[in-house]
Amino acid sequence: MKKILMLCVILFVLMPVQAFAHSKLTESIPAEQETLSESPAQISLKYNTSISSVSTFTLVNESGEEQQVDNISVNDNELSGEVQGTLANGNYSIEWNIIGADGHAIKGTTAFTVQAAEPEPTETASNTEQDTDATEPTEEPIDEQTAEEPTAEPSPEATPETSTDTSATDVTEEAAPASEKSAAVWPYVVIGLIIIAVVAFAMRKRK
Repeated sequence: MKKILMLCVILFVLMPVQAFAHSKLTESIPAEQETLSESPAQISLKYNTSISSVSTFTLVNESGEEQQVDNISVNDNELSGEVQGTLANGNYSIEWNIIGADGHAIKGTTAFTVQAAEPEPTETASNTEQDTDATEPTEEPIDEQTAEEPTAEPSPEATPETSTDTSATDVTEEAAPASEKSAAVWPYVVIGLIIIAVVAFAMRKRK
């Protein structure tokens, strides 16, 4: 009887320690204050006791903006969720809110940092820039020559041809009236010569 009574006392003393122990965070992925070289795909929080299925958490950036996390679920003492998209470089906080095994609501925060390396330019891009730089000097002179040739050549040649044709026309027009005048004068010259010859002949006979 004394043994049974002693056992009951021991159980009574130990029960509150087990039944009313507060749940607390023991492990997190990412870890507290961890610096990641890439964006995490999943967040996992583990506690020292089992937690209620209504437990949840949110992920916020350093500006207080909430980031999308899907499929948040509870498995015994683990609370997890999947991060959607790629997190930009910066500081992030996991704000969790759980109901522990003793029925008490408990909340807390754990933080981490994303510091991914900036992508380096590819060789293809560098080669393309070099090819562009190499072709630019050769293309410009060709375009200038092509643009100048059509305008430079025709204009000087067209002007002399026009002037030559005009002068030829003027000479022809001027020559025509001169020949006409000479043709009209010749009969009068011939008549004058005949009269002079007749007068001279008559004067000879008188002598």
